[in-house]
Amino acid sequence: MSQPLKYQTILVVEDEPDLLELLKEELSQYDFSIQTASSGNEAIQTLKTQTIALVLTDLQMPNGDGASVLRHVQTMEAQPICLVMTGYAPYSEDQLYEMGARAVLHKPFDMPFLIESVRKLMVRDPKLRPRTCPRMKVSLPIQYRFIDSQELKKSKITNLGLGGMFLQLNEKYPSIGEKLTFNVAIDQTEQTLSGEGLTRWVCFDKKNPSNCGVGIEFKNLSSSALALIKRLFS
Repeated sequence: MSQPLKYQTILVVEDEPDLLELLKEELSQYDFSIQTASSGNEAIQTLKTQTIALVLTDLQMPNGDGASVLRHVQTMEAQPICLVMTGYAPYSEDQLYEMGARAVLHKPFDMPFLIESVRKLMVRDPKLRPRTCPRMKVSLPIQYRFIDSQELKKSKITNLGLGGMFLQLNEKYPSIGEKLTFNVAIDQTEQTLSGEGLTRWVCFDKKNPSNCGVGIEFKNLSSSALALIKRLFS
């Protein structure tokens, strides 16, 4: 059984003091216990002495970079989920996934979407091990149908939020940063949630297909989609 959010600890690793403090303040509002480190070496020492559920780490830092943190996590018996933040990366996304990253978030990122991504990964299964995701181009719009708007709001297939949504996928996976089109139809009202978004993280687990999918940040929504989201979350 997974622990309640307030009993889970996130380690935030960032060498920019202002961003580190901002991430700590934002995440602290959502019942997480927060530990911080300003370098990879400091983060590794924390991982050796404390139980961490999720590591949110910058990639390029002095005194041990994010890659060194990922490599250390791979040696741990109980491995935390790892999310990597990066502006310019000396590694490809495939390399970062091979190192154990669950998601790669590109700077500058949308803070509400980052927070939502962290929360959803923590709630879905804090014990899942990072896995390499077989990414493939999604050539057609992603389409789902629901009976009514409440079914859509409660669905684990879409996991809808104000700034984006989780979409369950089991076969084809886009790359981080890839643009996707989507169309979610609601039969009773004939409304649709359609538009474009950017893939911000990918979750892949062969043993639990319901955990497989992508986190999409909304970028361009139709007028009907905007009205639907406003009504659902008002």
